[in-house]
Amino acid sequence: GLAKEEIEALEAASVSGETFPAQAVAAALDIRVDRAEAVCGRMAGWNQFLTTGGTTRWPDGSEGQSYRFHHQVFRRILYDRISPARRQRLHLRLAQGLEAANPELSGGAAAEISTHFERGAEIELAIRYLVLAAEGVRRRFADREAVAYLQRALDLLSSHPDTEDRKRRELEIRRQLARALVPAIAFSSTEQRANAQRVLDLGRQLGDVENQLLFLGYRLNWSIIRGQLDQVRKTAEQAMELAEETADRVLAAHSPMIAGIEAVLSADHERSENRFKQSLSILDGIDPRKPATVFPLNFEILALSFSGWSAWLCGRPDEARHRTGVARERAALVGSPFGIAVSLALSAVVEVFCRDRAKAGELGDALTACLEEYGFSFPYPPLATARGWPLTEGGNFEAAAELLRETIRVCRSNEAFLAMSLPLATLAEVQLLQGAIEDGAETVNEAMALVESIGERFWEAEIHRLRGELHRAAGDDVAAGESFRRSLGVSRRQRALSLELRGSMSLAKLLRDADQTKEAHALLSGVYDQFKEGFDTADLKDAKALLESL
Repeated sequence: GLAKEEIEALEAASVSGETFPAQAVAAALDIRVDRAEAVCGRMAGWNQFLTTGGTTRWPDGSEGQSYRFHHQVFRRILYDRISPARRQRLHLRLAQGLEAANPELSGGAAAEISTHFERGAEIELAIRYLVLAAEGVRRRFADREAVAYLQRALDLLSSHPDTEDRKRRELEIRRQLARALVPAIAFSSTEQRANAQRVLDLGRQLGDVENQLLFLGYRLNWSIIRGQLDQVRKTAEQAMELAEETADRVLAAHSPMIAGIEAVLSADHERSENRFKQSLSILDGIDPRKPATVFPLNFEILALSFSGWSAWLCGRPDEARHRTGVARERAALVGSPFGIAVSLALSAVVEVFCRDRAKAGELGDALTACLEEYGFSFPYPPLATARGWPLTEGGNFEAAAELLRETIRVCRSNEAFLAMSLPLATLAEVQLLQGAIEDGAETVNEAMALVESIGERFWEAEIHRLRGELHRAAGDDVAAGESFRRSLGVSRRQRALSLELRGSMSLAKLLRDADQTKEAHALLSGVYDQFKEGFDTADLKDAKALLESL
């Protein structure tokens, strides 16, 4: 018994949503807002279909009354009775009205417009607004939402003919998807690998060097995260060769940076320094925010942070702290929460190296706050050490061990093995402090098996030393001495002076207790005298005190 204009208004409202403003009905019917208010207001007065809400202001400045269906079922019945052609036309008009009213699109508005364009059979415009929606929500770090929008855009694009134009559109959408997947899931996720492989294939089909380089970069990222160091070396060489064909300095700087990280983990510190210098030299003069527009993480931050690890290992603690401090400054300047989290985690590890629980704890707390604020996934092994080791302050060994075990478990489930030997060795150290000698020995064996299986050798000397300390705690000084000497052999071969100092201290104490004080002093002083800086760090203070006691 409703009049035609009342039926049309209810149908337009059902296209808009369960709650809707008069402007939406006006846009869908191509009538004035006051006319839409008159019809909807009359029906709201009957209290059968609609209820009146507040006033809604659209971004274009127009104001209108808002309404709500009494029940979602009413809206569904009305929506289903509209003929397909008319429903399509209403969605299209509503999309066009929303488009005109939203000159500065937010993520939510763009997503709504996209939905109406899709149902209005304007697929090109639907894809465009899904991409805009993803860009909008990523600005507020809602990366999982962005992933959903971009995957929907790819689904819609797949219905287009397989032309060069379509391939280029797909490339651009997949570039955005790759950036969103990192904080939403992880570098090494199955989705990321499949996305990158598709882009590599498209790049080769189109002869697009830049996109090939970009996604070789993503392949490098997940290979390094998964601890596939041999694969990293091969892919980095391939990428560096391809980079000679591009003038894009940001893309050209990425592969030597990842090669530098691989060299740190492989304990080839001279090569790591050369690769980091190469990467930073290419980036010299470029706005530090630009790399973060190409990859989800400013890799200048990674180069500075991991070169800080290398500096500490080579016996330069002050330089290590300086480099990681600069990395944190750059991360703050760029403003990427993911980059800030990475810089905090890698800086905290340097403070763990320096055995400064206060500073490591401060950085670990900042990291935890960052992760909680932005709610993104961070399943990477350095996180375990950054947050776990400071908990040993005051003898809170059980909490430290539990956090380390749980974070290691999460990392394994995510196939994230980058620097995994570090949290395993840290857990063994905590177990030694607990007096859990058998558990510690088992953890050390696990750490050494990892070293041998993936070639991650930067912490190998420390693992041997911890094994020696566990032997000594169990009363086996002979086995302890063998492990300490093995540790020294590894650290000297790697030119890892800081780890050589630790091994020398452990062996010197063993020699001292065996009344071989002269040999102990000669051993330790020969290493201590090579240091030129870092004398306020715990290891060097302990070494000095031990020398004075010998």
